[in-house]
Amino acid sequence: MPLFTTPATLHHGLQHEERPRHGGLLLPHPYSHSHSTVQCNHDLRTCKFSNVCVDSELTLLLLGEAAPDINLTRRADPHETPVHMKSVGLESGRVSTFFTGMWVWAEAYADNNFGHTLGDEVFASWRMMRLWSLDHAAAGANVITDRKGKRLMQYGSLLSSVQNVVTFAELRNQHAISSDVDLCFETLLLGNEMFGYAYNGAVNVPNFKEDFTAFREHSMAVLNVRDVPNPHRPIITLAQKGNKTDHPHRIVNLDAVAVALRSRFPDAKVNIVCWEGMPLRKQIALMAKTDVFFSLPGSDLMNVAWMNTNSTMVVVCRAEGSNLCEKPSFNQGNEIRLWFRLTEHRISYWCEEELFSKMIKCENGHFISSLLSIDINEAVSRVERALGDMKQRGIIKSSF
Repeated sequence: MPLFTTPATLHHGLQHEERPRHGGLLLPHPYSHSHSTVQCNHDLRTCKFSNVCVDSELTLLLLGEAAPDINLTRRADPHETPVHMKSVGLESGRVSTFFTGMWVWAEAYADNNFGHTLGDEVFASWRMMRLWSLDHAAAGANVITDRKGKRLMQYGSLLSSVQNVVTFAELRNQHAISSDVDLCFETLLLGNEMFGYAYNGAVNVPNFKEDFTAFREHSMAVLNVRDVPNPHRPIITLAQKGNKTDHPHRIVNLDAVAVALRSRFPDAKVNIVCWEGMPLRKQIALMAKTDVFFSLPGSDLMNVAWMNTNSTMVVVCRAEGSNLCEKPSFNQGNEIRLWFRLTEHRISYWCEEELFSKMIKCENGHFISSLLSIDINEAVSRVERALGDMKQRGIIKSSF
């Protein structure tokens, strides 16, 4: 049975007079005589459903089709309780509202963490679409989440509008659908547990590099951002932490570093940026043309996803561990370990444990912060090596 491509192809339905924001919609009607269909990848614990429904208890209902023997989670977390699925008869008397188009059920991994939203929701959804050869329709897709927030701006890199990210409650409220009416979907993707960032989806799922490159190209196309031609004037971007951060580590002398870089590389453009509050398109446009990105680990570093792979990231290590006041350790964070070691970006690690340890602030044995005053000459030297390599490869033009 082919997929429904327009609301008019459904049996027993009355088409809505106005096309709502979230794809085509049919008013409540008895279940159609079309079975659900399902395709699953058991190794990656993900499925593509067609003509499938969800009731008010968030049970997945398969119409005249047995539920697949597979555990599927609603978010990129293997410890999440699997979605309950069951089969219902076509003549069960249940009533439904049908939404056309492609839908992805991908709930929040972490509240207001922009890095995890990108890796564990947006990119994980993209990889599911790629697996089922639906990435060509990604911009027009809809995503079902469980909570809203500013983090959803990250979906602007995947969808034509972040308004296409909704909760089940919103769908019911916006279309006045009562709790005794099931929500049915033309195409529904579910099961992004293996695709997420936090649980090592880059290794779990094949073709990470290809998916990563294709995602960057898709995002730039959606937002009308272009790469700069080579050779070009070098651009150096220094990331400054925003006011809200999960890790209280900061570089306190970035302004002085920027002054030194402008002096050493007079024909380079040097930016100090804070991603907090900056529109997503502006972030992607800046990173797409950045040649050297200077940052601490954390969500700030996730924006390297938009950098050209010819570029270099200079990563200043941060303190980690459970006993930072007595025995601190430093590392380059999870972003490189989970993602960027598998891309072709050049990476300059900067870990000086003896120096950085002296900058950790504790009170009564409790860690407060690590405020790093980095060596300006060393910062300039690392950038110079990166730009020199790019100049030799014909990527930048510079008089230094």
